Amino acid sequence: MANVKREILSQGQFDGACLLYAIMNAYKTLTKGKTKTCEKKWYKLIENLPSVNSYLNGVGSGGIDLDLEQEIVVTKSIINNAFLLLGGKKHRLVVKQLKKITDLKKTKLKESVLIFCIINKGLKSTFHKRTIKDHWITVVSKDKESCFIQCSYAIHDVNDYREINIDKSDRYYNDSFKVDNINGKNVHPDFIYSVSLR
Repeated sequence: MANVKREILSQGQFDGACLLYAIMNAYKTLTKGKTKTCEKKWYKLIENLPSVNSYLNGVGSGGIDLDLEQEIVVTKSIINNAFLLLGGKKHRLVVKQLKKITDLKKTKLKESVLIFCIINKGLKSTFHKRTIKDHWITVVSKDKESCFIQCSYAIHDVNDYREINIDKSDRYYNDSFKVDNINGKNVHPDFIYSVSLR
């Protein structure tokens, strides 16, 4: 990878911190935050996690020994608390849990982003032609056909890593997939969140 100025925050090769990076990429996109500012916010986020071990040992958000119902509650709490902490006094970040795949498809992303977990069978990306599964991502833009995403692991997974600016905005993506391919087999409806800046 040549000297490319990266805007999308990337996780480590061995950690399971994709949820945390989806949160940070959402924050950075919505607040137009600089990487140095995000670094300080990252430390605050880490200090307030219930269990850092599950994220750093490669297991991720599913690494806390819970059944699905408990995991949904804990994940919601982590996401809500993270955006409360990250926003601080300067930014009011509003988190809304979406309950249906159709809500995800209908959500407008001009003033918001989506974060959600791709599960089981995964989603085939159209930009890098890879299958993404068991991974949290940030959706920063979409049109009728495609979702444009920030994947914190893409830098480790593709040979020709690129970040593309969306219409000269402050939003960047590094992969995409077809909106019509999203369904209950690859996205769990209890792990879809809209985040907006108010």
